[in-house]
Amino acid sequence: MNPNYLAGINTVGPTASVVVAAPAGLQTLYTIPLALVGVKTAKLRSLHVLNNSGGDTFIHIGTGTALAFVDQIPAIKIINGFDDTIYMDSEYEFTTDILCYCDAVPVVARADVEVIG
Repeated sequence: MNPNYLAGINTVGPTASVVVAAPAGLQTLYTIPLALVGVKTAKLRSLHVLNNSGGDTFIHIGTGTALAFVDQIPAIKIINGFDDTIYMDSEYEFTTDILCYCDAVPVVARADVEVIG
């Protein structure tokens, strides 16, 4: 088994370049392999973002599809031009892929997660 999926391991998802605004531009922040859905969960521990949209925007983090996206934590405001790390105190455990979209683009994001279970 991939050591990144062992319980208690903090790991990093891929860098997501959000270039289409609204749920149509969903990007994956972290993937839970299909074989581990229902076995492992992930908690978002920090979010690294770079907003180049020309104005402040919100990043929405949740699960679902472009047509049925569900915010799992409140939208986070990210300031234009800032390269930020946002530390999360969320106890929400994702049981499926962690996705994001932004209200304005382009935004680059990357998630640090803790694998649980």
